[in-house]
Amino acid sequence: MVALGASAGGLEALQELLSRLRPNGHTGYVVAQHMASDSHHDLVLQLLQRVCALPVRLMQADETLVVDAVTLIPSGFHAQWQAGRWVLQPPSARYFSTPSVDALLVSLAEGLGSAAAGVILSGAGSDGAHGATVLWRHGGRIWIQSPRQARFDGMPRAALAAVPNAPVLKVEDMAAQWQGMDPPLNPAPTAATPDLGALIGQVRRVTGVDFSGYKPDTLERRATKRLQELGLESLADYVGYVENRAEEAWTLQRRFLVSVSSFFRDRAAFEALGRAWRLTPGPSTAAWRCWVPACATGEEAYTLAMLHAEGQRDGSWAHRLDVLATDLNEEALRHARQAVYGHRATREMDDGLCQRYFTSRDNELEVIASIRAGVRFECQDLLAVQPEGPWDVISCRNLLIYLQTPLQERLIADFHARMAPGGWLFISPAETLPQASLRWFAPHDMNHRIYRRLP
Repeated sequence: MVALGASAGGLEALQELLSRLRPNGHTGYVVAQHMASDSHHDLVLQLLQRVCALPVRLMQADETLVVDAVTLIPSGFHAQWQAGRWVLQPPSARYFSTPSVDALLVSLAEGLGSAAAGVILSGAGSDGAHGATVLWRHGGRIWIQSPRQARFDGMPRAALAAVPNAPVLKVEDMAAQWQGMDPPLNPAPTAATPDLGALIGQVRRVTGVDFSGYKPDTLERRATKRLQELGLESLADYVGYVENRAEEAWTLQRRFLVSVSSFFRDRAAFEALGRAWRLTPGPSTAAWRCWVPACATGEEAYTLAMLHAEGQRDGSWAHRLDVLATDLNEEALRHARQAVYGHRATREMDDGLCQRYFTSRDNELEVIASIRAGVRFECQDLLAVQPEGPWDVISCRNLLIYLQTPLQERLIADFHARMAPGGWLFISPAETLPQASLRWFAPHDMNHRIYRRLP
């Protein structure tokens, strides 16, 4: 599936691009053109039908992909790909423009992965940049219209800043990029190449950590970056290099892991979690128990403690807090225990929060002692062993996107088994639970990816 996102000036780009499309038997196209909500799609539909050799049609709810056709998202709706069908949703405060290119691309990333592609055309603003990032991480392809050619270069430039390695092309050169492509691979779990498989095996033998359930395209990108740093030419060369150097297996293990975070990352989502958390009558024990797997350098765990402290300030909670944060990266955990961060890590916090929960230290910020007291850190392989519950909140953000679907499903089932009745599962906006996992958790706030444990 190729998704085309456009706004101001994008209609001309779409006409030029669609005029060059021809049937190939395995590609469908979907258009997210920003429109007013007054049935503006009728005019857009007519203009595109005049120039396109493929059928141009209006999207209907609950239909599937139509191959060798162009499907236009109607005005006044966002479109998301869920469980092999289109879902049309009314405008929401989360997305400024309608139909949202971000909402479309994120859903395709999660539903189709490498079988999806995104095209960012002329438009003001930055819609599509976040979605392009998520789709790229999931193995999908991204093409960006040359900002010099676009009538409005805001969207192309924002996408290029988000995905700097994406190809930048003139519109007239884009259609050829996918017209001759072979049918995409099934987006089901993919096997690692022999060389990558050998690297995964070496890391497992030396460190005991098994990455075979991670998405291979992500691991291969990180291994390739490392071998380039070493001046090697191929994964096969790198396999031989690691074979004779146990310390390099440890280095690669750390490279396979992601240790990037910030406080109140996606702040609106944490505020929504705070509102949801207040709905819970009380913890299952004497304290609220929260687990933060894959905690990286600790910002997420401390954010939960600050969120709880805010609830105590306004009288919502009297119970104390117990946060366990786990990760495989010992270096990241050392940073977390020190609790000293640069100012950039607090960019989503207002001055009041910063003043309450940090003290200045050598031009950096240190988390105050009362917040640190409620958080403890342990080195654990989440996929091998998990701490016993019951947990009232599990905050697992930006991990599922790196795992193949069977491993995601196993992990979610494990979370369910270790969670208190009615507990909260919190994941990132770039993620959704696999369809099979919805027997364990029900969506409470899909915009902010907050789920409630089912019996």
